[in-house]
Amino acid sequence: MGKLKTKYGTTSLKQQYHAILLDRIIHCVYKSYDIITINSLVTEFKVSKSPIREALLELCDEGLLKSIPKYGYEVVPFHEEQVKNIFTFRRLLEISAMDEYWTILSNQEAVNELNSLINDCETQRKEADPLDRWKQTATFHLSLASIYKNDYLYLQLERSLRLLGIAYARSAWIHVNPINEKLGEQCHRDIVEYIENNDKNKAITALKLDMDNYMKITFNRQ
Repeated sequence: MGKLKTKYGTTSLKQQYHAILLDRIIHCVYKSYDIITINSLVTEFKVSKSPIREALLELCDEGLLKSIPKYGYEVVPFHEEQVKNIFTFRRLLEISAMDEYWTILSNQEAVNELNSLINDCETQRKEADPLDRWKQTATFHLSLASIYKNDYLYLQLERSLRLLGIAYARSAWIHVNPINEKLGEQCHRDIVEYIENNDKNKAITALKLDMDNYMKITFNRQ
């Protein structure tokens, strides 16, 4: 169990098994429509049912599993159309939010915070796997959204980014996509630069480019 804590950096049993199961879904150890049972996991990990059940239910809440009473938990497939719909929602949400809250963004304190975040992500990016890289880019976009002080908007974006991140990581794993390590940071730096220069149109254009680049990777397109 000590190894699990070290690898996943979590403390509760539920968090540890959630991380393990999520990792298996991303790497297609569990494929679409596979059935996972509590008893099989209890036997494998030699633990009580409670943390396993909690981890499975959390994955259900996230839309990754579907509970089938008296049978088990089915891995929900990631259909291209579903991912496109989530991406379209995210795109509309972020572009509209930047347009609506532009005057809040255009201050030096916000710019400094975003630049600091980009620098931190850049130092960690080389050794990051696809999901970690997505988490880094998601952190930037959520930090941008947090400046707007709209909790509902933030929560909707957070959920969308999580689902898109899993789709992105699965695609990168399946297709072994070449990923430009500097892609995210450069787009993010451009966004912040345009914010600092109070150029809303260019900032929105850079935001669109950043989202579109990751969409191409998700669908294995050039």
